[in-house]
Amino acid sequence: MERMPDVKTKGNAVWDPNQPIRNRHHSNSDSIPSDLLPAFAKLTSDEDREKKAQGSIPGTYHVIVIPESFSHLPEYTEDVLEAVPSNQLSSPVSDYSAHDPTDDVSPSEDPNVVILHRFRDSRKQAYPIRRTATHSPDSDLGSSTLSAVSMYAALQDIAEDQGSESVVDLRNYEIALLDHFQNTLWMHLIPGGDGYLGANVFEQEASNFPPLFHAMIGLSALNLIRQGNSQTPGNLQYYQHTLPPLQNSLQNCEDLLSDGLFLTHFLLLIYEVAFAKPNSGSNLWSHHMSRLLHLSLLRQSLPARERYPYIIWWISHIDLYALFSGAGTGEYVKVALENHLLPQAECLLYPVGPEGTSMVYPDEYDTLPLIMRLYRNCFQLAVRLGLLAADIRRSKAQGLDPHTESLHQELEGLRAELRRLWDSPEARFLVQNQSTLPKRSQNSLRQLSVLFHTSLLYSYTSLWRGQSFHVGIELDKESHHHTEVILQLAETMLAQGRQNGPLFITFPVFLAGAVTTSSGLKMMALELLANIGETEMGYDAGTTCSMLQVLCEVHMQHSRSGGYMQEIDWIEVTANQGFQLVNYG
Repeated sequence: MERMPDVKTKGNAVWDPNQPIRNRHHSNSDSIPSDLLPAFAKLTSDEDREKKAQGSIPGTYHVIVIPESFSHLPEYTEDVLEAVPSNQLSSPVSDYSAHDPTDDVSPSEDPNVVILHRFRDSRKQAYPIRRTATHSPDSDLGSSTLSAVSMYAALQDIAEDQGSESVVDLRNYEIALLDHFQNTLWMHLIPGGDGYLGANVFEQEASNFPPLFHAMIGLSALNLIRQGNSQTPGNLQYYQHTLPPLQNSLQNCEDLLSDGLFLTHFLLLIYEVAFAKPNSGSNLWSHHMSRLLHLSLLRQSLPARERYPYIIWWISHIDLYALFSGAGTGEYVKVALENHLLPQAECLLYPVGPEGTSMVYPDEYDTLPLIMRLYRNCFQLAVRLGLLAADIRRSKAQGLDPHTESLHQELEGLRAELRRLWDSPEARFLVQNQSTLPKRSQNSLRQLSVLFHTSLLYSYTSLWRGQSFHVGIELDKESHHHTEVILQLAETMLAQGRQNGPLFITFPVFLAGAVTTSSGLKMMALELLANIGETEMGYDAGTTCSMLQVLCEVHMQHSRSGGYMQEIDWIEVTANQGFQLVNYG
């Protein structure tokens, strides 16, 4: 009392012995009469203990913690992973998910004393508010990478604290699925070296956003099925049906600026692209694309810098090639261009640093930023070309003649801009010295080359039915050149391996095989798609390869009947087959 002279006990119902005892009545409907609550040692939450204390004398209770109280907290369980075999669907925390919360406390001789055997984090906010500018990415980087066990402890707390349908229903084998996401699926989804945007970013968000956790382990289970994993097939089949119901649960998320919501829709987009059945009639990929567009625009309105610009790049690539194939309308990339949503060139490559920009190493300073700038400019031209193609298809569907003078002027203008970009002194220097460039610069230049040649090849062959049939000999030779270059680059890139993110060569290879009249180049395209399919996480490239086989059969049948391959519109063939050509990778 000498140290705190301002503290008064007079009149206090607890500390003033002269204060008369009176019954406490609570007006709120949530209160529980103290005589209906069990002893303190039987209560499992501080909320209930406080309610009992409010209606009891002296109005206090004591909690005693022991060393074992903290043994299950994340910071004390980092070493448990060493005892978890990566190929087992069992978990050292399996007892943790099934234990009774009342086992955490023990009675003592004093009824107002609680001995706590297991201390639990309080995680009442399952859907966190989006980080503001005061919450820097550096604070995330400063923390250690979440282990599978520590993440499970956090998710278990959410499951116990919440009673909604989105509660994480933990299973013993889920730690193995999470481990598979960390060590295997992640490298298929977003290959590359160590960087800020790693698997731990998804885990950190998933610990507070259960739908993201479901999406992660659901993709892991589907990938294991894709690999022919036969361990506990019943458990894996369960997760094969886990992802679709998430479409509805995400609608209940009120925080539209949540990073967890954004990342979950991204993973569900990947699910629809990589694992959805081709003839299922599902169009949910476009639903997630629309949701991601809405969320991206909302996130852009905040003063804080976008934390995941590289993911916006990936989404844009998916939408661009879906626009080229006629499966999509290009809504995402169209709005991205009109509203300056497309990230800057410095955010193009993986890995990225804590500020969301690509890491550039000293030996790359003179080349890599230049390549990224050229790539972004080429990408914007490709988007404009795809939107022009969509306008042509719409006009033809409405019975209008799209072959107007203004259309041809716009088309020739886009081709001229593409050629100027490729013939610029910077691009010429890079091409002439590509063998001496650093490895990442070489890989990025190949991706730029693929995008450039794909855009020009598309502009000569795929804007309307029979377009390539009416081109002259010179343009036919140019189309053949673009086809050869695309396939040669894809072959080199596959041989080099995936080092800096998705290659985005599935559609370019398909296009090259679809429009060429050379049987040798068609076979090369089929072989490349088959090779991509052998190592992909889902069925995307494999299904695309099957579609190209169907198209080749249509070409052969048409040729046998006296027609020309160029008369076949590959976009119409894929649509008639009920196939949506949407690719990731």
